[in-house]
Amino acid sequence: MRLLATLALAFVLSVPAASAQQVCSGTEGTDFQRVTLRDVNALPDGSLAALNAGGANLATSEIQALLANDLVGETIEFTSVILSDPTLSGLASTNDAGIPNRVHYFVRDVTAFTDGPLGFGAQIVDNTGSGLSAQFFVGDIVTICGVVAPFLGTGGYSMQINPVDANAIQLTDDDPIPLGDPRIAPLGVSLGDLHTAVPGAPAGAETQINWNNYSNYVGGYVRLKGVEIVQGVPDANRPDVLYAGAGGEAPFINQYDVSVCYRNDRQADYFPGGDAPDCVDDGPFNVPAVGFANLQGFLIYQGDDGGFDYATPDAANFVINPILPEDLVITGAPPTINSFTAGPEGILSPSDPFPIEASVQANGGATIAAVVVNYGSPSGGDAVILEDGDGDGTFTGTIPAFASSGEFVNLTYTVTDSNGLNAFATTSYRVFDGPLTSITQIQETANGGEGDSPVGDIDAVAMNIVAIVNDDFVDDGGNRTLILQEDPNFGQFTGIAAFVDIADPVAVGDEITITQANINESFGFTRLESLTYTVTNAGAGAYGYFTIPTGSIANPDDAEKFESMLLRFNDVTITDVNADGDDTDDGFGEWQFTTGSEAEELRVDDLAEAFETDYNINNLVVGQQRDFVQGFLFFSFGNFKLIPTDAADVGMAVAGEDDLVQGRRLLQAYPNPTSDAATFTYTLDAATEVQLAVYDVTGRRVALLADGVQAGEQRVRFDASNLAPGVYVYRLAAADRVETGKLVLAR
Repeated sequence: MRLLATLALAFVLSVPAASAQQVCSGTEGTDFQRVTLRDVNALPDGSLAALNAGGANLATSEIQALLANDLVGETIEFTSVILSDPTLSGLASTNDAGIPNRVHYFVRDVTAFTDGPLGFGAQIVDNTGSGLSAQFFVGDIVTICGVVAPFLGTGGYSMQINPVDANAIQLTDDDPIPLGDPRIAPLGVSLGDLHTAVPGAPAGAETQINWNNYSNYVGGYVRLKGVEIVQGVPDANRPDVLYAGAGGEAPFINQYDVSVCYRNDRQADYFPGGDAPDCVDDGPFNVPAVGFANLQGFLIYQGDDGGFDYATPDAANFVINPILPEDLVITGAPPTINSFTAGPEGILSPSDPFPIEASVQANGGATIAAVVVNYGSPSGGDAVILEDGDGDGTFTGTIPAFASSGEFVNLTYTVTDSNGLNAFATTSYRVFDGPLTSITQIQETANGGEGDSPVGDIDAVAMNIVAIVNDDFVDDGGNRTLILQEDPNFGQFTGIAAFVDIADPVAVGDEITITQANINESFGFTRLESLTYTVTNAGAGAYGYFTIPTGSIANPDDAEKFESMLLRFNDVTITDVNADGDDTDDGFGEWQFTTGSEAEELRVDDLAEAFETDYNINNLVVGQQRDFVQGFLFFSFGNFKLIPTDAADVGMAVAGEDDLVQGRRLLQAYPNPTSDAATFTYTLDAATEVQLAVYDVTGRRVALLADGVQAGEQRVRFDASNLAPGVYVYRLAAADRVETGKLVLAR
């Protein structure tokens, strides 16, 4: 606490700023209140005791209610010094004038100059879109008229003050406080001052705001020295970083990105006149993976944990906002693994040793102390020390032959520097004696979850794989793809997609034997190309679809097991008709549905040639219910997606009560149930394209009863005498209407 006491003394001994001028219109006490930011940050009577007593059992809404004092929603006036550069705010898009619609920056009440710094910080959010705040600089003393308006949208309680209009901030003193002056310096704190470990909280959720200090530090400018970088998560737009105290244990804090210097989605054209700051011109913010750092920035309770899930209740934590590049100084960084051997080039025999290498470098003045690779499989394992024979940072060694055919070999590279910091890389591959004999050998990952093929991305692989062509389709690029399935019971990792020539004489239901193919890993999706195969049993029969709920594959590790399999989802609800677009952007024709909650939704891609690019916009409505959706499971650009291959793969919208009451139902079937035949009736007001088809419960079409232009009243007989008893689905598509029903065949 000595540093804090010294800083407080420096504040008290400083000369106060000039007297404030009135900025708010109207009468003080009636139209606005003259307050300090300590008043704004104060907890209501009794709230502190309730927050401490509630601990991990409080709901987010309860915390929000306990933090709201009588000034929330009120217009206030106060005088403060600007601590962060408003032009570095990057949370909002720009308007037609090229000005950010919303600007975030931080201030400190000048009352802190005499009363000490605790409790006098705040976030200003100028949402006037006028450029009002861009004229101010760090050190300027300003009087602000604004509304106390906490942001609750992400589940936190981000205290902010919104200027009332484009004239709501005025300079109070023409003589700004110089950089380096104690009055605008950060407060030295520890993570324990900000967060506490929550007794009894589950592992991985151990941090909560230290409510005893909440009012002192919310909106405050703080400095953390010697924190450990636990995890950095790169992202093309908004990287995340998690910090901890000594030993990498709770309490934690994560970084937030108010500043353009710590996000990568604001390029030079984001700034008026293209006048981008140096931190943007210098390139992206590269997230340190692990290490040690000195960190300073501004604290808000945003309701964001960076995806690290370390707070209880969820996201009940401060986030820290560094603003300038120098606010984050890496004091110790682990070594870097520039490259390493991930797997053999081709199929490795169990009797062959496997030479490996890793290119590594030390950082921060350290040297490389050791590079060790641990290896193992069900047959055993050991470790090998890699050597840098040439002194160029490339370490080499050999994994001996030890595994049995079909086994996974798991490797962990561990690089240690002279400071004791480590870097790790993991990989796995499979060894085989002879040709590949199953799709599972290609698809199954070492950990049974999400990942690329353990065989690798290789050409001309010898195979002896027998599979059924369960479906085929032509994509919007003109490529023909077979959906192959080797197990009629749809065991895990038993499906794969294969590119073939559009004219190949192979059909759905054929059994084929593949003797050679290229294994290609494209954007995380495994497929076969350049196949050598023969049709060994034409018309053997397709396996159809495996019916599951969307919740069964909501986790990517679970979804990986069903890659390239035909899946069917019954009784679905549309949750998003334009998953990658908005009202002004058609996106990529993708949409989403669920058979349960929105957390279990699955994305659909219009990759098949059978779907127009605007199918989702023209045919779907959020909240609409469909009797089924089916297709094969695909992966691209970070998402598992279902690919329907035919228009009939998207079931009919379930008729609502209003439709039935108004007699708008087009389609009827009788008798129903039936023993051998049924008649469908429907009436068309005008000539239109019509398709009437019948499907079994797996989604396989068993009859096409109408396909062409029709008008007026129609009667179509369906002979079902050659079909097995059961439930069948009939579907009529006419103009912009699609209707379906169920026909029971009983004998």
